[in-house]
Amino acid sequence: MLKDEYFVFTGTLTAMTRKQAQSIITGLKGHNQGSVTKRTTRLVTGYFPIDLIKGYHPHRSF
Repeated sequence: MLKDEYFVFTGTLTAMTRKQAQSIITGLKGHNQGSVTKRTTRLVTGYFPIDLIKGYHPHRSF
């Protein structure tokens, strides 16, 4: 049971759709949120390209 657990999904989920993942959470009595708040207890991070991180500059060493 995930009672009193509040989930936020971010990034691209590779094993299932976001809707499927949220349905599982709801089925286990958890709560889905659209964004992080004080109530958030679980942050599920999917895949996201590293270059989307603000200020990211790749470093190459040869």
